[in-house]
Amino acid sequence: MTQLSEIQVIAQQVAETGNLKSRINTKEEGGVKEAGFVYGRVLTNNREYVIENARIDLTYDLSVLKGETEEIAEICCPIRFQGRAIGVIGLIALNKEQHLNLIEHQEQMLKFYIEWLNC
Repeated sequence: MTQLSEIQVIAQQVAETGNLKSRINTKEEGGVKEAGFVYGRVLTNNREYVIENARIDLTYDLSVLKGETEEIAEICCPIRFQGRAIGVIGLIALNKEQHLNLIEHQEQMLKFYIEWLNC
């Protein structure tokens, strides 16, 4: 069975599934949400983002600037508590099949996340 995507949860530390488990207990974006990258924007603006081509999107992550981005695409939604964004959950595509699936079904996936997380 093909794994459809990876899941990443960002709060104080990182929790990961699948191929990204090595990032557990690390800080994304250098731990600086004001750096302007996607997770910081999700937390600051309290809204979801769809990144269709992470490897060329300079606002995606610091890893793009370094040429080290593993992710191909991602859907990010805020995790809210009492209306405030306290974390981020991301659905990540790491290969071509996952990327095509994420892009083709992004509206349904985003709708699911919005309903599930009450974004």
